[in-house]
Amino acid sequence: MVILGRTIGLDLDLSTLPIDNIVPEPLRAVASVDDFLARLPEYDDYFDNLRNEAVAQQQVLRYVGVVDAKGSSVKLSR
Repeated sequence: MVILGRTIGLDLDLSTLPIDNIVPEPLRAVASVDDFLARLPEYDDYFDNLRNEAVAQQQVLRYVGVVDAKGSSVKLSR
């Protein structure tokens, strides 16, 4: 989204991109991929709930990026 926004002339960097992150906060701070994958099963219920909420609304989970050229903003949300 940052690259796309820059391409159309917006002054952006990663710190200006708000992200609706689906990864639980404790997992964002793990030291390695191995640690992340080892702890991931602890959050099976969390991810099942996200998926069930989406299915109940006839939706799926995915990230969607929005570039607002008129408002000079970008965002990444689920």
